[in-house]
Amino acid sequence: PPTTDVACLGRLQRLCRRYSRVSADTNMEDMENMQDDLEQLEEMDLEEAPVPPEVLLQVLTQCIKPALLGLHRVGAEGRFLSDLVHLVRLVEGELMQAHVDVSNTVKSLMQGEALAVAASQKESSPEAVVLSLQTLWKEVIVAEKGDWLEVLRMPESPERERYLSSLSFWRMAAWSRDDQGCAPRSMDLDALCQTFKCLQPLRPALRLVAEAGGGARLGCSAEVGLRQRVLFGSSAPSSSPLLRA
Repeated sequence: PPTTDVACLGRLQRLCRRYSRVSADTNMEDMENMQDDLEQLEEMDLEEAPVPPEVLLQVLTQCIKPALLGLHRVGAEGRFLSDLVHLVRLVEGELMQAHVDVSNTVKSLMQGEALAVAASQKESSPEAVVLSLQTLWKEVIVAEKGDWLEVLRMPESPERERYLSSLSFWRMAAWSRDDQGCAPRSMDLDALCQTFKCLQPLRPALRLVAEAGGGARLGCSAEVGLRQRVLFGSSAPSSSPLLRA
């Protein structure tokens, strides 16, 4: 519904303004020190005019990690991930209404030459928008790279499944399926790993998401605190771990 779209985009835009000021290398201690300043800046941005979804998408790809870090710190990352899923569905829907074949565009971007062309095009071009969608998925995965590497070291077990079900990409994959159980076309794992070489070492762990139906088998009901994550680096307390780059 339009009201849902407006609310979702408004929340994401405020978070963009808040966390675009934060370096992706910021650690937990620095984030805590700047939290009050960030909240004041967000309050100042409440009257900001809305931006188109594809522009918001592009800006979001640049602040995924600090946003996840800051929101996880206060246990509020669930709404953020849900809003990201809504944005992906909204943008893909607009592309389809414009008669853009998202699946074919995703496949074409697996070719280096096509990828370079898309990266150089205007942000509103179909190829650039699809690349931004893929980049968003990539950034969500890379933000928790340390956790995915940990998955690779874990034997198959219920513990590993619980660990997986609390990862951001897993949660988004489960929530993003439509009424027919289909995932967003931009989330194609083979295409993501081919387009972004940094994901290839994580591919065996990422395949577990697809094998389990994008988290559907577990329902993503596990709490994030079920595992000792490393998102926040060595400075994080053991009770609230998150991301090791």
